[in-house]
Amino acid sequence: EIFASYAFIPEAEVDESSGAAGTEVVGSRPGLTPRHSGTIWTTFKVAPQWRVGGGLNMRSRDTPVGLAAGSQIRAPAFVTADLMAEYVRGSLALKANLTNLTDKHYAETLYRGHYVPGQKRTLEVTVVDTPEQPNTIRIEARGILDLTALLHDDIVDLGREVKVVIN
Repeated sequence: EIFASYAFIPEAEVDESSGAAGTEVVGSRPGLTPRHSGTIWTTFKVAPQWRVGGGLNMRSRDTPVGLAAGSQIRAPAFVTADLMAEYVRGSLALKANLTNLTDKHYAETLYRGHYVPGQKRTLEVTVVDTPEQPNTIRIEARGILDLTALLHDDIVDLGREVKVVIN
């Protein structure tokens, strides 16, 4: 399977503006409008129970909203990489997603006075019931500073004790 998207916005300009401080100048390129952005993802079924995949996300350089005419402030272009693996056998399912593989620091959104950083490297792991360790979720994470676990009744029987094991 291959999934791809691409946006090319070669020309964009502000048609009207109030002219108030912090608004964009008529005729200028609107902030938060990169010329190029896109993603490409692929997955492969490497065995009946195994599926692996990876993808790239990119955006060309960008400018903040409401920038003064002639300002040279820009957020640089970036590319991030993601990986995934999935193992399914009967009622057992193991799914792992690694987002921002290289822990690239980039500006997701850019304003005149600050920016919103993009997602840090993130590992998400889901394990569904095993006979040896019923209702147990095992997570191994290295180089991951933050970890969030979301439990759902379709994956884990929340009516019983749930055991979560990390590292």
